[in-house]
Amino acid sequence: MIKCITQKVFAPNSNAIIRVDFNVPLGIDYKILDYSRLESAKNSINLLLKNCKRVLLLSHFGRPKGKYTKELSLANIVSQISKYYGVEIIFINSLNELNDKEGLVLLENTRFFPEEEKNDQYFARTLAQHAELYVNEAFSCSHRAHASLHAITNYLESYAGTYCFNEITALERISLEKNKDIIAIIGGSKISSKIGVLRNLFKKVRLVAIGGAMANTFLKAKGIEIGSSLYEPESLDIASEILSSYKILLPIDVVCKNNNSITIKDIHSVEDGDCIMDIGPRSCIEICSAIKNTQSVIWNGPMGKFEEPEFIDGTRLIAKFISSLNDSIYSVVGGGDTLAALSLLNIKLAFSHVSTAGGAFLEWMEKGSLPCIDMLKISKTTKT
Repeated sequence: MIKCITQKVFAPNSNAIIRVDFNVPLGIDYKILDYSRLESAKNSINLLLKNCKRVLLLSHFGRPKGKYTKELSLANIVSQISKYYGVEIIFINSLNELNDKEGLVLLENTRFFPEEEKNDQYFARTLAQHAELYVNEAFSCSHRAHASLHAITNYLESYAGTYCFNEITALERISLEKNKDIIAIIGGSKISSKIGVLRNLFKKVRLVAIGGAMANTFLKAKGIEIGSSLYEPESLDIASEILSSYKILLPIDVVCKNNNSITIKDIHSVEDGDCIMDIGPRSCIEICSAIKNTQSVIWNGPMGKFEEPEFIDGTRLIAKFISSLNDSIYSVVGGGDTLAALSLLNIKLAFSHVSTAGGAFLEWMEKGSLPCIDMLKISKTTKT
């Protein structure tokens, strides 16, 4: 059974390690563009600071492949993180600098250490020697069996952070829904990246609604003209197989771009030069009608090319409708592109749970758990 850090009875003067995900998007001069991952770790960090002598933060940033890279150093953003949390953060390049430091301490990018991605046991034990307990507040990274997420739990009493615990609870609730009265809305561009997710979802939900460029491949597989729209030729056979085996809700109208002209068309009226960019209003109504008659919704992937303002309406309408039913249905929304699209809407939305995870969210949807979350289920009471 996974324990949440809120269940911990802290010993006096204890030290803690918390694995967070500070792999945040950056702009010019290393300016943090989105603080949602910092926000998700805030409650757990505050709880540990209140009860522990020292809290050691561990995080990766980017993919430096085990070597120091100035552009991927956490030193570039430590001052912004410190300001956001309202706490002075001591930055260290190696564990040798830890000594008797107290308060909030941030170790340099864990992926600068080649042992990290190898899930090296010795490296994990070395990390663990500096604390009495470990907290995983990085659900978004928990599909990676890396030392600071996976092997370290062999040597410390381990807990889920408050946000990580809520994430697990939300996804388990969807997974364990007994009557299968669930609608899944899947968007994005590629079937190939979500084929495992789709196959698993069809076994667990009542209906899957497909949007985004992914829908184009299904439409093409049905013999429907999609003009010059993006699709995956290599996934047509898979799409045909899925269509013959499961119930899928595909767009019935679409927003097309043809040179500088933007029009809403019935799906059977798309012409050669048309490029499908979003689902149309009748498609939105059809999806919303299905949602209205269900108990739970899980949503991953935008409905159109949301980066262009003209093609975000499908995503906006679906988001607003789900949000309006927040008191009567259980909704789980996740995926990097989904959250990016929702952030552009600049409207107040309410969902039962919003996941900041991308790949981890998809893997959980496919497999029902993650390697590093499974490790939390094994309770450790002492160091090995």
